[in-house]
Amino acid sequence: MIPAYRKAPCEFCHRKLDADAPGVYQWTSGWVMRREDGGGHGISLPERSPKWACRLCIDRASRGSLHQTSLFRD
Repeated sequence: MIPAYRKAPCEFCHRKLDADAPGVYQWTSGWVMRREDGGGHGISLPERSPKWACRLCIDRASRGSLHQTSLFRD
């Protein structure tokens, strides 16, 4: 059983997650200093949002198949 203060829904599949469990992702955004050669500096100031996602949904989203419902085209 997940304690109420750690319970959160996945933003994609809406399954109940334990926010402190390994493999659970949290949405963050923030400030990163730009480098001379491009890219971001290793020191950043992230701002965490109370949005959570399970590993399976993040893996599917990174492959572009999050919203795929069938192997066949409609």
